[in-house]
Amino acid sequence: MKHLSTTIILLFVMWCPFTSIAQFEQGDFVLSATAAETNYNDFALKTSYGLDMQYFVDDNVSLNYSFRLGERYAHVPAAAPASAIMLFIAFTTANNGDTEVENKLTGWGIISGIALALVPEGVSFHLRVNDHLAVSPYINPLGLEWIREEGVGGRDTWLGGSAGAKGNLILGDFVVAPYGEYKKLYGRKGNWGTGAGIAIGYRFQ
Repeated sequence: MKHLSTTIILLFVMWCPFTSIAQFEQGDFVLSATAAETNYNDFALKTSYGLDMQYFVDDNVSLNYSFRLGERYAHVPAAAPASAIMLFIAFTTANNGDTEVENKLTGWGIISGIALALVPEGVSFHLRVNDHLAVSPYINPLGLEWIREEGVGGRDTWLGGSAGAKGNLILGDFVVAPYGEYKKLYGRKGNWGTGAGIAIGYRFQ
């Protein structure tokens, strides 16, 4: 993955001088395919793949959402499971409401589920370097990780957070973003880790 990332970055750097000016703007939505490696100090190295989403509430600030899956590993925003459960219950009972109160409860369940789905995992701050490069430090305190490891006792699901930085190479509406981060599982003593990966995405304006 390291050699692939280096090759893609070099190609984008060579092409950037010949492309039009493109930087992030308020209202942009970036959807990216990601490949990542996660290494906690008492778990084996985990490789995962998934989708990252960023919504720009300002030219320099975006809300972060990340969904990744690997062998005995999964990562989602912390609010995502609760959102899915509430929406599932609301929609499966939507046609069974016999009273006005039950119908209102179904409606509130749908609204609550959608609201939870919008809760971000964290926030990024985008610092413009030039027309095609932005450095983006971020903090994601609201993550949820599932890790199954042979020989490691205790529960499998943990709330966790991360902090790191991305380098965004922008070519028109395409974005290549390698990143590195520090990670922490809350409530698991001494369990710090590191993560690194690359996101290749498209910007919807």
